[in-house]
Amino acid sequence: MSLNESQDGVGVLAEIKRGNPWYLDSQFAWAENPSIKRIYDDRYNYFKACLNRARQAKGGSVRVLDAGCGDGYWLVRLGESPGICLTGIDYNPVRVERARKVAPKVSVRMGDLASLKSEEKFDVILFSQVLEHVPDDVALLRLLHDLLNKDGMLILGTPNEGSWLHQKHIRRMRGAGQTDHVHFYTEVDICSKIKQASFRVESVMREVFFIGNERLYYWLTARNIGYKFLKLMTAIWPRECSDYYFECRRIG
Repeated sequence: MSLNESQDGVGVLAEIKRGNPWYLDSQFAWAENPSIKRIYDDRYNYFKACLNRARQAKGGSVRVLDAGCGDGYWLVRLGESPGICLTGIDYNPVRVERARKVAPKVSVRMGDLASLKSEEKFDVILFSQVLEHVPDDVALLRLLHDLLNKDGMLILGTPNEGSWLHQKHIRRMRGAGQTDHVHFYTEVDICSKIKQASFRVESVMREVFFIGNERLYYWLTARNIGYKFLKLMTAIWPRECSDYYFECRRIG
């Protein structure tokens, strides 16, 4: 099972050859964009809190898999935390090469999750912004379940593209700047998938409010007062947040 079943290995290479930015653009440059940096800093703080809980539950260091590690952005940032043994995996050879350069002490593997040995287990799997690309999402979540140790943790992130404002925006932008997403989740949708895969949700981070207009959204996220406004709006109207992150515990 591929991290991205919508693209086989040949398809990925074809997208790279034709210069598709989704497969080639620097994820580090994206993360440092003023419109994105505050969002990623909040994600980092949430990941750290989840990993701290995982370490406390285990009583020691934890093995962490970044499944779909891309250029290695989270490998670098999370590598700063104590008590974490990191592994990364991705299907994109360009991004794997970049990740190996920026995180030379981390084992970064080229391939999909099915290429991992069945006896290889992790305490935590970070699965950020991947599931929405995969047609058989529940089967992939079950594979993640099997790769975790008993009571292991899955940190799952996905856009809230099934929300009313997201759907309105997608209809307005149809044919312009579309991604290869095949699922458009709401919180109810994704929680149902999580339950079907034998996980329970222990915490949720709802990111900043998506205002329904991408240009205005990024204009606001680039500014402190705008970002605070969008966070306030999420507290008032959580169903219209931009993205979700779920701390999930393996059952069984």
